[in-house]
Amino acid sequence: MDNDTSLQHNVLGILGVNLVYAAFYYNHDVQLMVESLVDNLSFGSVEIDMISLRGPVFKHTSDRLVNLYLIAKGFSSAAIFNPQRNVMQAKDLLYKKDIMILRTKFLQKSKPNFDLFNKAVEQFKRSQNVKNDNLVVMIEVLMSNLLDDDTSNDNDLEIFATRAEELCDTGNNVIVSNFKRNNKLAQYLARCKPRNVGISTNISNLRTIFNAKNYSETYTQELLTYISDLFSRNVKLYAYPYLNKKTNEVITVKNMPVSPEAKPLFDFLVINNYIQDIEGYDVKDVKGI
Repeated sequence: MDNDTSLQHNVLGILGVNLVYAAFYYNHDVQLMVESLVDNLSFGSVEIDMISLRGPVFKHTSDRLVNLYLIAKGFSSAAIFNPQRNVMQAKDLLYKKDIMILRTKFLQKSKPNFDLFNKAVEQFKRSQNVKNDNLVVMIEVLMSNLLDDDTSNDNDLEIFATRAEELCDTGNNVIVSNFKRNNKLAQYLARCKPRNVGISTNISNLRTIFNAKNYSETYTQELLTYISDLFSRNVKLYAYPYLNKKTNEVITVKNMPVSPEAKPLFDFLVINNYIQDIEGYDVKDVKGI
């Protein structure tokens, strides 16, 4: 929302009128109802964290689908669902908690590696002295590859909602987001003032970040900004290995290729445990790329 107090009052007034009008006139078309909430508001002047619909008019409406639509339209950057499939306000669930997240993509080629993730959770608890009653474990599903597809439609959102429900049924909290990079996720979680954050990510993702060939001439500046945004917020990365099918070699933090200009910074992060290999994994759990 706008930082200026008078502008905030104006935005809230317009949003309130839009909400009443939409609920009365557009309840038959939830997507139109959501889109109308920002009528007469400039883009970026407000972020709608969540929508929870109640009442007989909305008895056949899915809160999950509505909140995914918020992300698809750019009105929100993330939506959180608890194991009971209910939409949650981020601060209600995450405020001053120890948060551990497994990052996955929608329709990714391989299934999430829960065996390695469980080891990452235990490692996070040990290294950060996390108590079970303060731990929140989440599975993130990135929506960005769906949003980047110009051919995506409402049926894709329904498939996505079904996938989120399936992950909720595993007993985990689920966060659906458009955060392509780890630092954007860290910035979002920082609003909730977490005690610690652990992010479990594939080491191939780290290879991309620490490879100068994937960036422009301003790579060093981009990398410093990324690192500053990510690791200044009590965040640790737990990297799960992968098997290089060409060389039959297991790639970990210790032998991952890193661009020369990024190597000193990468070594600093590893030595000081900002980036860690997942410990005690079984080679049979390592997937090939």
